[in-house]
Amino acid sequence: MPTASLRLAAIGLCLAVIAPTLYAATPAPLPYEPGEKWRMTTSIGMPGMAMPPGAKMPSGMAMPGGMGMADQTSEVCSSKKAPEAPRPEQQKDCTITDKHMSGNKQTAHMRCVSKGQVMEGDMEMESFGPDHYRTTMHMKTSQGAIDMTTEGQKIGGACDANEAKRKGEAIAAQASDQQAASDKNIAEQCHDAATQVRFEFFSSEYTLCKNPADKALFCSSAQGYDRFGDLLTAQRNSADRTLGKIADFCGFNAESVQSKLCGSAQKDNKLAFLGDHCPAQADPRAKATGAAGAGTDGAAKETPPKEQSKADKAKEALEKGKSKLKSLFGGG
Repeated sequence: MPTASLRLAAIGLCLAVIAPTLYAATPAPLPYEPGEKWRMTTSIGMPGMAMPPGAKMPSGMAMPGGMGMADQTSEVCSSKKAPEAPRPEQQKDCTITDKHMSGNKQTAHMRCVSKGQVMEGDMEMESFGPDHYRTTMHMKTSQGAIDMTTEGQKIGGACDANEAKRKGEAIAAQASDQQAASDKNIAEQCHDAATQVRFEFFSSEYTLCKNPADKALFCSSAQGYDRFGDLLTAQRNSADRTLGKIADFCGFNAESVQSKLCGSAQKDNKLAFLGDHCPAQADPRAKATGAAGAGTDGAAKETPPKEQSKADKAKEALEKGKSKLKSLFGGG
């Protein structure tokens, strides 16, 4: 079998099965590379792979004893410099072993790994001349078996063999830019969520906010006057449990934080926090009672004045009446 056809067949096979990245980005645009057009027809069947109950086959697919896909035809441009075409074994995702040549047929064993998924099986390449070849392959995956046939026919016509490579590089560069923009957007959102103490951004097991620096900022913000005050208000007004959950998440004691903030609120001129959340420090009368009146929440409890009895009230009224009579008659 001609070397050029074998190489072209292997390239088409790898593209159809796992679509690996064949071309690394280069710092300068690739020049025009003289090539010739080939028509590639690929059919794929998945014996033993059944559709889930109640599911329907998509348009263009059939399922004779398993799942199948209608033939896919495309045109590719192959470089006329066949020796420069990448060999199957050079692909980082595939390994070719047990190669045998018999007449116009070549057989080999292929093992491909892509994103942790392993695909392994046997392939056969058959040449019908320099302008026509066919490859067949039976592969096994963790999801089941895949049978694939790829047929290549040279149709002639000049083309640029590097055009697909340039498009691939442009797509890869665009994808890289989009990923960078997405990462930046996520980083900004996580930073804002940490500053505003939005617990839902950090509590889910599927959260994207996994940067330790964001968690540290979140926990620091949660123990500041503004955000801690908001959490105290929510807890007091609606029995909200978020403060307790955040305290467990960050590893701090809410009562200790409240006591600390109340102790420094006046010095830090946080009078709103002092008035809303620190009754012991905000009420001057509570200071006279001393620490003995402090409750478990750190707020001092004022001792109410002793209520007068009816007899005491009557006695007080009589004394006031005597004083008035004396003043009328000039008494001392």
